[in-house]
Amino acid sequence: MRRRILIVVAFTVLLIGLFGAPAQAYVDPGTGSFIFQAVIGAALAATVAIKVFWKRITGVFSRKDDGAEHE
Repeated sequence: MRRRILIVVAFTVLLIGLFGAPAQAYVDPGTGSFIFQAVIGAALAATVAIKVFWKRITGVFSRKDDGAEHE
């Protein structure tokens, strides 16, 4: 079901990209600066989140040996 939804969304985006009218719009230089700041802020936030939750992240992938042997 999820795959079908993803295919429909991708196809719709492709059609809009191919047949959409070109936008003759002015992009303010401040907009580029804002987008750049948002990308840098998101990268830094992700870095801090990984650092804070590193033990939990590695705990998911590590085996916990409780000393009992499983047959």
